[in-house]
Amino acid sequence: MTKEEIGLEILSVRDTIDVRYLRNICDEQIRSISNMLKYDLNPGGKVTINSKRITEDGIIKKVNRTRAVVLIDGKQWNVPFALITKQ
Repeated sequence: MTKEEIGLEILSVRDTIDVRYLRNICDEQIRSISNMLKYDLNPGGKVTINSKRITEDGIIKKVNRTRAVVLIDGKQWNVPFALITKQ
């Protein structure tokens, strides 16, 4: 099933209880993926940061418990794992 097909199925749901259930499943999957990602990140590794407004490339400086310190254009940012994609 493609992302587009899944999106159309979600849009067809008409009960708020079901939508909340789907949202909880998605939130849990995001947390699971983020937790796995943190063990795959190393200082010096290249990453992409995907926020709601922008996409930026950066380099991992440090990996903390819940976030990574990422260098982007000479500035350090504390970025949650859920916004990081490894290159």
